[in-house]
Amino acid sequence: MDIETLIMHAPFKLSDEDIRVLRGQAERLEPHTWDEVKGMIAAGEMGQLRRSSRDLRNYIRWHAEIGKPHGSVLEYVRRERLHWPKPVIARDAVPFAHADDWKILWNDWPYDLADGMMHLVLWSKSRTAVDPETGLPTDHTAKLIESFLDRTFGETLGCCRGQDLL
Repeated sequence: MDIETLIMHAPFKLSDEDIRVLRGQAERLEPHTWDEVKGMIAAGEMGQLRRSSRDLRNYIRWHAEIGKPHGSVLEYVRRERLHWPKPVIARDAVPFAHADDWKILWNDWPYDLADGMMHLVLWSKSRTAVDPETGLPTDHTAKLIESFLDRTFGETLGCCRGQDLL
């Protein structure tokens, strides 16, 4: 499938930058650095994270195909990656309070990150509050997530949020 057809038939809305990346017109061709990612996350601008042209093409193709047998990418993740039964029911309404209510997985389609960086995804059965205007976690939810990350990676692995954990 040629690039223009891929762009026209993408299974999700592509950003202008995604389209430039696919067409080979993007200004930024280098992987995101740690400092860039820290800045984006601190500013709540995760939408600026980009995949490489090759990875973005493959992700679009995968996204289009995975929905066919599973109905959606989220359903695929629930069934095949998380192995959570349907309906998904949390043991505790408080996010991360019960070990059965969350999982950490490698991102199968990570962004274009500099060597030495990894992208993990924290999945929760418990509902987490988000700001309806930004789609970002509320301050309370952000504190719950940060506390969880500090306990899980900081205390266990000696990681320090902001230094080697975002």
